Amino acid sequence: MNVSLGYSLQSTDIVVRTYGENTIKHLDYKPDYPNLQNDRYHCLSFKLGIEL
Repeated sequence: MNVSLGYSLQSTDIVVRTYGENTIKHLDYKPDYPNLQNDRYHCLSFKLGIEL
């Protein structure tokens, strides 16, 4: 039996645009874009396997 627990942290630059009360984030990366923001994403994983 195999058991695995993992954690992952990823950092990415995203473009943030605001339309009235709505905020939209997307990954169209342009280095000179004025609304560039750095976001971090956290991920937790669990795996369970059986070997025969």
